[in-house]
Amino acid sequence: MNEETVKIDAKDRKILFELEQGCRRPLGEIAKAVGVSKQALHYRIERLERQSVIGGFVAAVNFAKLGLINHEAWICLAPISEEKKKEFIENICKNENVRVVGDCAGKFDLLVGILAENVVQFKRIFGRLLEENPGCVKSYSYSIAHEFYTYPRMHFAGGEGRKKPVVSSGEPKCAELDKADRKILSIVGKDARTSVLDIAKKAGISPNTARAKLKGLEKDGVIAGYKIWFEHSKIGLENYEILANASGIAGKGEKELEEFLAHHPYSTFLLKCVGKWDWDVGFDARDARHFQKILAEFRGRFGEHVSDYEVVNILKWEKFTYYPFGDAK
Repeated sequence: MNEETVKIDAKDRKILFELEQGCRRPLGEIAKAVGVSKQALHYRIERLERQSVIGGFVAAVNFAKLGLINHEAWICLAPISEEKKKEFIENICKNENVRVVGDCAGKFDLLVGILAENVVQFKRIFGRLLEENPGCVKSYSYSIAHEFYTYPRMHFAGGEGRKKPVVSSGEPKCAELDKADRKILSIVGKDARTSVLDIAKKAGISPNTARAKLKGLEKDGVIAGYKIWFEHSKIGLENYEILANASGIAGKGEKELEEFLAHHPYSTFLLKCVGKWDWDVGFDARDARHFQKILAEFRGRFGEHVSDYEVVNILKWEKFTYYPFGDAK
């Protein structure tokens, strides 16, 4: 265990699991599920935040409901200094269309997730990032995710049972949202545990209006759930993604993949894509050897459909949100 790693116990892991299931739930409900008092739960959550295990609480927004599509750019950096790389990452994170930035090991150095209405807009946004940061990028590949499944980390809760994913999918169609709706999305996108009273105050509306609008966003599927994101390395985990080219697995075969991931304790997400890859599949692992076992299991189950794949290790999330926009978007 290195000096950066935080030691957590079974209760902490169960708390992380329950928060991933819905971090806006009442503390009493979560405390009951974990088997601790509300006071103990509050203390443990604060400690996990203070130790930077919990990086944030976020609303899982269904991009398609906003007329947006998740685009991923996988970047190989040019030979630049660590200082220049840091500056490049900081500049990328400032862009309001960028929802995730991952520092990677493997074939690619960076993952940049960009929300855009279409590929033309994506290319314009990404092209501007390259122009504003000359000499930083050697090459890149990209894919477009038309379906997005996020799975709770069942390994935090013992590893048994079927996961219920948070799903962002469907044909992009912009919901009719007013300025207050977008302000609410901006608020809970940054901190999903913000109280209704604080939401109302920040949005300049009454608490009753804030409560009604929040419920409306949930009912309409604009907000698909409330989750946490955390620094996996802080608790001795590694985060891997398998970027795969698949063939002959439409329909029933893809359902088998979904079922496989829904029951796998270490799966974290599935992106169905067009572009460079067909699948982007995420897994947690205890270490590289553990991931090799997971990869062997994945290949043994779906290898006949996978013509080629890349493995990327996400070292750290520099930015992570489902709604990177301000209220004016």
